[in-house]
Amino acid sequence: ALWLRNNLSTLTSQGIDSVVVITVTFGATLMKGEMLLTHFLILLGSNYLFKMVAALLDTIPFYYLVFKLKKELQIAND
Repeated sequence: ALWLRNNLSTLTSQGIDSVVVITVTFGATLMKGEMLLTHFLILLGSNYLFKMVAALLDTIPFYYLVFKLKKELQIAND
């Protein structure tokens, strides 16, 4: 199913993005001991959780709009 492949791909890339962004942003602070590892992990987890929820919630409206647009433009379904 396309939606499953799309969501797995998105969730994987967003996980990688979350690790990179949080590490670049707060890694030096963590390494200097100015931030606890638990706080770093909470930032990482909440960042990913937000992206995950947003990606999953936009799936239904996105596929609905694609369906309507295909119908409007008279494009055959695959």
